[in-house]
Amino acid sequence: MKKILFAVMTLSFFTMSCHKEKIAEPDNAGGVTKKMKRIDEVTSTGSTGSELYQYDEKGRLKEWTYNTSRNVFDYSVNGKIMVTNFNNGVPEWKYECDLNSKGLVTGLLVKYPDGTLYGTYTYNYNSDDYLVYTSYTPVSGQGFSFTYQIENDNLVAYTQRSLDNSITRIGTYSYDTPIKNTLSYSTGGYFPGDMFGRQTKNVHTSLVLTKADGTVTHNFKRNIEVDNDGYISKVRNTNLLTGVWVEATYTYE
Repeated sequence: MKKILFAVMTLSFFTMSCHKEKIAEPDNAGGVTKKMKRIDEVTSTGSTGSELYQYDEKGRLKEWTYNTSRNVFDYSVNGKIMVTNFNNGVPEWKYECDLNSKGLVTGLLVKYPDGTLYGTYTYNYNSDDYLVYTSYTPVSGQGFSFTYQIENDNLVAYTQRSLDNSITRIGTYSYDTPIKNTLSYSTGGYFPGDMFGRQTKNVHTSLVLTKADGTVTHNFKRNIEVDNDGYISKVRNTNLLTGVWVEATYTYE
């Protein structure tokens, strides 16, 4: 859908792509538990970006800001999470998330500020609570779906299809080093945190995107740094086809 989705998907690709909001604790963290507080990005083209995280007294995500886009989370309705999005202080979107008994989002309605429906997302999980399928159906226009392949607690591939079920893109992930995944996006999540299923065990070190005919469109390689507690502190993601890179620095609290 529009820019919010594309921003999240871009960050999920570069920096990985509605109840619990905890970041997975690394195996080598020595009992230290941290929450994501801030992400700062810089690119080889000179552009910059930032994300800010605020939590309520229960540790749930209260506000998430991405550049000029601010999202405010409301947990007052049982079985739902209501999110209001502001762009430069002006209401732009409303999101209504339906939760299952485990607190995972199963459906997400995207609405204009006046309540008019824009589109609907659905989410399916496997028995281990990993997201394995999501689809988007707009009120008008083309929809799409993603099927995710999970192996050994890691995301190894996804297939994107258009509304007519034709394949439009395939993503393949590699894990060259067993770095614990402490980043803030779960597989296919619309918002940060683990409300869209379990976080994968490790952080991927490369991602190759291809068309249905096998043509490679992107080939991302990651250089990853961790802090003394085992949390990821910096990731530089380079598209080997173009040389363009994005570097993200992570701050925890």
